[in-house]
Amino acid sequence: EQESPNIVPQLADDALDIMLDYHWPGNVRELKNAIQFSVVRSRGSRILPSDLPMEIIQDIDLSLRVSDRPRAQQIISPKGKLDIESVKAAIKKTGGNKSKAARVLGVGRATLYRFLAQNEETKNYVDQF
Repeated sequence: EQESPNIVPQLADDALDIMLDYHWPGNVRELKNAIQFSVVRSRGSRILPSDLPMEIIQDIDLSLRVSDRPRAQQIISPKGKLDIESVKAAIKKTGGNKSKAARVLGVGRATLYRFLAQNEETKNYVDQF
């Protein structure tokens, strides 16, 4: 009887963006543990942001960055945090391009990806593009 080879899941682009934005205070040991955790937790051929350890996801700065663009070009919620309507407007404005939408919103890509992972309604809207 032949054993099937162990297939290691690949990092999805949005999970990779989150990992690249993380500051890794534990260096290589923390990275190794995070990858092992994510491989075990993943349920398929890809590691998604929801498979990453919470300390990595929570470390991402949620605050909006100050932009050099004029205020009229920015789509920022009044509370200074991402909200469903602002994200939908940015996605529509950029034709579904998440990287550009993050810039329009004044946040990092990882922040936008995490928001989408936590908000099914918005994620479904983005998937239409």
